[in-house]
Amino acid sequence: MHGRRMHWLTAVVCVAVLWGGAVLAQNQNGEEQALRTPRNSVRGGTVAARRPGLWVQDARGRHNAIQQEAIQNFGGAEPTPADAVTPSFGETMRIEFLTGLFEVLNQMATQLQLALQAAKVTSTGT
Repeated sequence: MHGRRMHWLTAVVCVAVLWGGAVLAQNQNGEEQALRTPRNSVRGGTVAARRPGLWVQDARGRHNAIQQEAIQNFGGAEPTPADAVTPSFGETMRIEFLTGLFEVLNQMATQLQLALQAAKVTSTGT
C-alpha cells in the first residue's frame, strides 16, 4: 500500500509541475495571450523610438560634443604657463651670436639695396 501511495503522489506532483509550466509559458506576464499581439503591445511610438537611425544620430551627437569639448576646452585640462627656464651659458651665446649675425646680414642687405638704387640713379642721370 505504501508503494501505491508513492506512485500516486509522484504522478500528482508530475502533473502539477507540467500543468504549472504550461500555464506559465502561456501567460508569462500575467496578461492573456490575445492581448500580446504586436498590434496591442506597441504603445506611443516605441517602435519609432528604437529605430536604428536614431541610434546613429545620437552617437554622432555624442561624438561631436566630445570633439568640441576636446578642441575648444582642451579636453577639460587647464593649461598652465610653463615655468621660466633659464637658458645655459652656451644657449645664451648661440642666441646672441645668431641675433648679431642676422642684424649684420640685414644691414648688409639694406646697404646693398641703397647702393643699387644709387647706381641706377647715376647711370640714368636723373
